[in-house]
Amino acid sequence: WDSSTRVIVEREVNAEESTSVTYNVTGPLFFATAGGFCDIFPLEEIQFDPDEVVILLEGAEVYDYSGMVALKKVYDRFADLGKVVALSSISPTSRRLMEKTAYMWQGVNFLEVEEVDQSVDQSTLVSGDIEQY
Repeated sequence: WDSSTRVIVEREVNAEESTSVTYNVTGPLFFATAGGFCDIFPLEEIQFDPDEVVILLEGAEVYDYSGMVALKKVYDRFADLGKVVALSSISPTSRRLMEKTAYMWQGVNFLEVEEVDQSVDQSTLVSGDIEQY
């Protein structure tokens, strides 16, 4: 059961220009993991990140309101520091849940990945793409 309450975040800086960073999130985001997920992104560390931030949710699943609040809180931390932030590769199940609280996601940037390669150059930035359910 321990693995069901563990969120793993891997950080990868773009090696070519060092102008962007990708956080690859794996695991469930829900009430039991929300606090720990937010703690992974302390202001003291993320303030030194490059100006472009992608939170890749390919291996993650948002299960409840607490998970959504945690994800939005992390997004806002980066945005408040003046970073350009985008959420990417949201699962269909998570997207349906997030659509129910569309007001929460107004103004949030979403990347729609067109290629298998996760680079920002081959993706399309869509702002506020969550619609009211």
